[in-house]
Amino acid sequence: MLPIALPIAITQGDPAGIGPEIVAKAFRDAPDLSRGCFAVGDLATLRRAARCIVAPGEPILPVAQLTSLDEGQRLPSRCLPVWPLAELNGPAPYGMVSGKAGQDAAACVVWAARAALHGEIAALVTAPLHKEALSMAGVPFPGHTELLQAGAARPGGVDVRRMPGRLMLANDELRTVLVSIHVALREAIAAVTHENVLQTLLITHEALGRMLGRAPRIAVAGLNPHAGEGGCSAAKKSMSSPPPSPRRVRGVSMPMVPSRPTRSSCVRAQAPGARASSTSWWPCTTTRG
Repeated sequence: MLPIALPIAITQGDPAGIGPEIVAKAFRDAPDLSRGCFAVGDLATLRRAARCIVAPGEPILPVAQLTSLDEGQRLPSRCLPVWPLAELNGPAPYGMVSGKAGQDAAACVVWAARAALHGEIAALVTAPLHKEALSMAGVPFPGHTELLQAGAARPGGVDVRRMPGRLMLANDELRTVLVSIHVALREAIAAVTHENVLQTLLITHEALGRMLGRAPRIAVAGLNPHAGEGGCSAAKKSMSSPPPSPRRVRGVSMPMVPSRPTRSSCVRAQAPGARASSTSWWPCTTTRG
């Protein structure tokens, strides 16, 4: 008998927002894709979401409370399995930003991150949360990325500042790794430094090397849309240090191409034979294939 694959956890998101309804709709409308998944959150909140999405003439989506993480594999399709967290505040008024709602959203992410690190789930998927609600709850992180970064650092007793992380946006054609996120535009521009771009390249090279089974080909896109142009751009002249070497970064061999305008980097990354591109608008790295 083949072993049962580990399940995938889906966090409920902010209970005052659209997250719970998105999760409920996924289990109702995509039973094949949601097979082997379960929601993490508040049972009453997700049951309310199931009632909200009922279409005329259709039955309400069943919501089942799990007693073990593998139980969801045995439930029928078009059923929403929920792993309830006892410490949550429960349903919140729709559209009302509150610390209690932010607290619930963060707790679901923290639980799922710990479960992933302990090997209890295969992966986690996050529904939308509200950054103001997180702040009102006293959560010291502005979004999912920083919450997950802290969750990865905590088990090893590592200071979160010593475990840098990056956000990657991905589809079938491109992977884009950002140098900075969740900061004001002025701060994002200031974050385009030699060290930050270098760190982004190293993280991207290592992570995608493991993911793809080969070294990604990386392109660094310029901050200014007219980057390049023989150094005539004022933005390029204002950089305090040159970009990292296009071939070797701290002794690591990386297939790279020179800095280019963001748009042309994306176009080149989609061309046949391209592997990856990296852009420095909120510093970032994109890879193809």
